[in-house]
Amino acid sequence: MRHAWASTDTAQHQQPGVTRILITGATGQLGTAVTQQLRQKNATNWAIFARDADKARRYTDQGIAARMGDFDDTTTLSSASCTS
Repeated sequence: MRHAWASTDTAQHQQPGVTRILITGATGQLGTAVTQQLRQKNATNWAIFARDADKARRYTDQGIAARMGDFDDTTTLSSASCTS
């Protein structure tokens, strides 16, 4: 079972002083709760990370950014965190 977690990206391509949050496990129970809190707080600079485009659609249909990928493919992790 995968769990939700937030990761701040401090890579060289990031704008100084800007924290971005990538929510993994966003389509699960904990991830759903995390994303609801971010929306209620009008948080910015965050996106979900999902393997399944159909499950991610419930977020993208609401205008939430989604990065598609899989933990078994590290290139998708890197590209997800680098995408603005």
